[in-house]
Amino acid sequence: MVDYEPSVVKFHLYDRPWLSLYNRNLTLDTKETRHDTPVSNGPTGDCLSDDIIFQIFSRLSPSDLAACSRVCRRWNSLSFDPAHWKRICLETWPSGGYLEMLKSVMSYGGSWRRMFLERPHLRFDGVYISRHQYIRMGLTEGKYKQPVFLVTYFRFLRFYPDGVCILLTSADKPTLAVKRLRRNWSPSASERDKATPCTGSYEFNETTKQVTVISSVKQPKYPDMRDATVVYSMELVSTCRGANDRLYVQSHFSIYENSDCPVFHSKDKQTKYYNFIPFRCFQERCSRLFPEEDFKTE
Repeated sequence: MVDYEPSVVKFHLYDRPWLSLYNRNLTLDTKETRHDTPVSNGPTGDCLSDDIIFQIFSRLSPSDLAACSRVCRRWNSLSFDPAHWKRICLETWPSGGYLEMLKSVMSYGGSWRRMFLERPHLRFDGVYISRHQYIRMGLTEGKYKQPVFLVTYFRFLRFYPDGVCILLTSADKPTLAVKRLRRNWSPSASERDKATPCTGSYEFNETTKQVTVISSVKQPKYPDMRDATVVYSMELVSTCRGANDRLYVQSHFSIYENSDCPVFHSKDKQTKYYNFIPFRCFQERCSRLFPEEDFKTE
């Protein structure tokens, strides 16, 4: 039996010279070194004085002014300034006259903002759109099954404060067709085959909320097309307070000139209503109203 000394056993069991290297050269740095990069913040609304913000708000549309009022408490108080809503009311009803506007605002407690929200009016910061669909049967062409096509097209109405209305019927996407809804639109080389918008007039009765649109229909690319006049009779409805965002079609007929049947009444049962879409969030609202359409930016 061999008797080992305690010092020898301790040397053979615990003394490992290479183990000291792990603490010096073979350790992993688990902590990531973070370098703080200075972030330069741009100017915010707090850097602007009340006078500058007032001048900016005086050039905004009603929808943009309402969006700014939800930013902070300071902007909310500045957006409620009566001068802004007085300007908006004068732009919405330009034909009334200043004295008549003063009489009208008294019936709303002297508040210009309340008059703009509660008094019926057409909106000019966007487009009224109505979608139509119908089924068209295709030719068999020697096949066993007859193809069926679902045709979709849109009707657009854009109103101006001076009584001018722009009408357009197109199968293009609203995000593309809205570019043509302006006065004196001239087609480019790539838009010569597109439908030309028609310019008409409208009348609005605030008591009955009735809108009457009259426009001549003529397309330059169809020279043999008969001259006609289209008449719409619609009712303005609000989905919420001050929205004025729907037009329900009550009657729609066309008057043809030099024809045996001068008047043609439309029997389109799918004509439900026109939805208003503002320019500020046009693509987003189109994707919500027409989810089955593809409104991705091309």
